[in-house]
Order: sequence, then C-alpha cells, then structure tokens
Amino acid sequence: MWYGWTWFLVTALPLSGIIPIGGQAYADRWTLLPHLGLILMCLSLLSKIRWPRFAFSFSAAALAGMAYFTLLIMPTWQNSETLFRHALRVDPDNFMAHNNLGVALAASGREDEAIPHYEAAVQLNPTYPEALNNLGSSRARKARYLEAIALFQRALARDPNLNSARFNLGLAYVSDRKYTEGIKIWISLLALNQEETAARNYLRQFALSSSCEMADWKLIRKDAAKVADQIKNSEDREILELLQKKVCS
Repeated sequence: MWYGWTWFLVTALPLSGIIPIGGQAYADRWTLLPHLGLILMCLSLLSKIRWPRFAFSFSAAALAGMAYFTLLIMPTWQNSETLFRHALRVDPDNFMAHNNLGVALAASGREDEAIPHYEAAVQLNPTYPEALNNLGSSRARKARYLEAIALFQRALARDPNLNSARFNLGLAYVSDRKYTEGIKIWISLLALNQEETAARNYLRQFALSSSCEMADWKLIRKDAAKVADQIKNSEDREILELLQKKVCS
C-alpha cells in the first residue's frame, strides 16, 4: 500500500505548482499518472480483505462507475473547441484555455470569434507570450499594425525564443511599410539558425527586387554582414550575400 501512496505523492508533486513546469494546473491529463498510485493502493487494500465477494463487488461497482463517468465526459473531447469550452465552464479565468480556444476558432476560419478569447487571455495573464503573439497576429490581420507590433514586442520580451512572434513582428513592420525594420528582424531570425522558410522567401524577394526606395539598404547590408559568420545554412548564407551585394544608387 505504501508503494501506491508514494507513487501518488511523487507524481502529483508537479500539480502542486511547487515545481513549475508549465500549465500543469490547467490540464486534467496530468492527473492520470498519479491516479495509478491510488489504484495500486486500492488493489493492495482489497487483496487484504478476507471477504472475496465484497472485494469483487466493490471492484465491479468501481469499474462500472468509472465507465459511466467516462461516457459522460467523452463528448467534451470531441475536438479542441469542445474541450476548451468545457475548460472555461469549469474555470472562466483559465487564460490558457482562452488562448487555445481562440486558436481552435481561428483554425476553423472564425477569426472574429477568436479575438475576444485572445484578449481575455492577455487580460488574465499580460505576460503570456503565446496569447500576446496570437492577439498581435489578429491585430495585424485587421491592419492595426502599431498595436500588433507592440504585442509582438511584449511577447518577445517575455520569451525571446518565440520565433513565430519574431517573424510576425517583421511581417507587421513590412505590412506597415517600415521595410528596413522588418527586413532587419528577419535577418536576426536567420542569425538564430531557425528554419523559417517564409522569412527566407521574403528576404530573397527583397534582395532580388529592383526597388531601392523602400528601405535603407546601407543599414540592411550592415546587419547582413554582421551576422553572416553565424549562419550555418547554405541557403541562408546565399540570401545574406544577395542582401550585401544589392546596389542602390
């Protein structure tokens, strides 16, 4: 019995928040492994009961009860939208559920329904980088670029490794016709040696463009030369060479 109790306590420790490992308090799947310890403890207790019929009856009733509640909860797991709507019914202040529901709604083409959930996630947790990034993307799609840029910057301040926010920041700058800032952001993304195909394609287009008026190519060439030695990918090195060789009179 002590083995099952120890199993439960040790595996449930992350759920307490004492050891911070992410969103452990917001997903019931984290309780599955600890419950194996409770099952082992119950089995140990049942094995010591001298009345086999009682042990059998109790086990059968427990299994029937679990099967019944499983049937009740199954519709919740139909898809991401039903899952996170259920999570919000249980805890309306669950910022991760708000963000994830927004992602599910946006993926099904319901961007306008997703935005309030991104906003709620940011309001509940103003430093949650994923929600800041998602809300920034929705603002950018509405051509509210200044708001989008500020949100992406906040996301990166919290998590500098969130490369999707870095790419989106560059895209917001470019969409707002601040080409120099956007190109420099994408160059910094290449310097991180990330496989960002979209950023690479945009940089190639700018490098091969005949237009020179849209950006300060002196600053861009300087940035490209600065990070050239850090680039491992041959295709990225080629793009940086194109940027450095671009001549504008």
